[in-house]
Amino acid sequence: LLAQDESQEVFALTTMGECFEGKSSFTEAIIRYKRALNCEQITREETLLLYFLLGAAFEHLGDVSEALYFYEKVVKRNPKFRDVDLKVAELRPRLIKRAR
Repeated sequence: LLAQDESQEVFALTTMGECFEGKSSFTEAIIRYKRALNCEQITREETLLLYFLLGAAFEHLGDVSEALYFYEKVVKRNPKFRDVDLKVAELRPRLIKRAR
């Protein structure tokens, strides 16, 4: 019901995504996070959080390339957000190894 209220839609979708993550349903979480990103009323802070959550979900799925893509979007906006700079530093070498 909360997701049907435009003023609460981003919060509701983000919370649903986090619940799916808690159940290890990372694909379902990603769907909710991406829907939240497409909400018109999303704030800059919410966007930053969703990019981070998307990075984490893709990392759990083993998709280093997608995880790095979203983490780097966070780094560009706020390099100290939830130690995202450390996540990027950890994942970059893994991506390079896979490319070889």
